Amino acid sequence: MTSRAARFVVIAFILALGLVGTSIALAGGGKGKHDKKGDSTFTAHLTGLGENPSLWSPATADLTLMIGNGQLTWTLKYSGFVDQPSAAHVHISAPGVNGGVAFFFCGGGGKPACPSSAGGPVTITGTTVPTDVLGPTAQHFPAGQLDPIVTAIKAGVAYANMHTAPNPNGEIRGQLERGHHHGGGDHDDD
Repeated sequence: MTSRAARFVVIAFILALGLVGTSIALAGGGKGKHDKKGDSTFTAHLTGLGENPSLWSPATADLTLMIGNGQLTWTLKYSGFVDQPSAAHVHISAPGVNGGVAFFFCGGGGKPACPSSAGGPVTITGTTVPTDVLGPTAQHFPAGQLDPIVTAIKAGVAYANMHTAPNPNGEIRGQLERGHHHGGGDHDDD
């Protein structure tokens, strides 16, 4: 084989490898980009059965939380409360263990009161910035610092919780999990 032919074979081989790599990336649906976004998206499905101890409630909620640019952007959708929700927030603790409050969505921490779901489903949205972080200082999470809270969320030790007057310790709860879900606890891993 001549050196020109050998170069042609090498170039053809390199191009073929590039095409195979591109084909794999396209067949994977651009997973690299999705995974990066998925790394910053967390969700929780809140029910009474998720409380500690578990309780029965017709109320449910779904939280989607995005981490980015030194803040948390979130959407909380809830319905089915018999009594007015008095607070909604994130706690820091492992599944099945109660922990302190990190920040509020509504009903405390300088946020407005939680809207009633008596007229149907409610959706609230917002942004949490470092000054919204309350701690929990008893667990050595400093107030006013978002990075330790983000670390806890990424480690799987944060949960969302909603309270009512008859259930002051919490009526519905759900652990924050990486990725997207579509209500009812069904998780979409793709």
